[in-house]
Order: sequence, then C-alpha cells, then structure tokens
Amino acid sequence: MTFRLPSNTPLTMDLQGTQQPGEVDLVTRMQVDESVVGSTEIDESLYSRQLYVLGHEAMKRMGASNVLIVGLKGLGVEVAKNVALAGVKSLTLHDPAPVAIADLSSQFFLHAEDVGKPRDKVTAPRVAELNAYTPVRIHESAR
Repeated sequence: MTFRLPSNTPLTMDLQGTQQPGEVDLVTRMQVDESVVGSTEIDESLYSRQLYVLGHEAMKRMGASNVLIVGLKGLGVEVAKNVALAGVKSLTLHDPAPVAIADLSSQFFLHAEDVGKPRDKVTAPRVAELNAYTPVRIHESAR
C-alpha cells in the first residue's frame, strides 16, 4: 500500500506492514508517460464531470497512462469500459479464451454469434466505440 505523508513524500508499505520511504512499489504504480503529462489537451466538454471531481492535473496524468486489462469476463469488461470512458492514453486488452454461452449473461459486449471466438478480439472493437480519444489494442499471447 502507498500513503502520502503531509510533506508529499511517497511511503511504501511492504507485506509485513513495514513502512519504507521511497518510490511507490510496482504493484500500485500506474504506467505513465511523463513526456506527455502536462502537454496534453483535455476535451473539457467531454470530460467536464471528471474534471470537476479530479482536476486538471489528475486528468492529464490519466491521459498519459497506458493500461493493460487481463481477463474480460464480467468484472474485467466493466473495468475496461470505465477506463476507456475515463480517457487514458491507451488501453490494451488480453483474454484469448473463447466466448462461452455462460459469458453472455455477464459480459454485456458479447452477442450469441461471438460464441467460440476469442473474448478480446470481439470485445476490443466494441470498447473502442466508447471513446474515440482512447485507442484500444489487443495483446497477443505467445501461445
């Protein structure tokens, strides 16, 4: 877990609960393209509600973030939808498992004709339609 001290010094807590000052651990750190932070323009009409809640700096950091989501069942697809709508720099999806009939009740981007096809290949174009500012890619596995 990571906490911020009043002096804004990052503090990392390991699994034993020992607090160690320093950099945020890899588990909680988002991948952010620092060269893009501060230089991106925010579509204020599209993100007006988020800007009100998060502020410009957080929106710029989110707009410079690359996100990978592994697993596109019920929870994974909900997260993918929300991340795409939030306006990140890029969204990569990975779930090569074939769509099963049971998936149709929990994954709202799937249709009956998708049964047997890889989840990520049929979900990615539908997630991409949600936000033209967020490119959606599929991560191909080695297998």
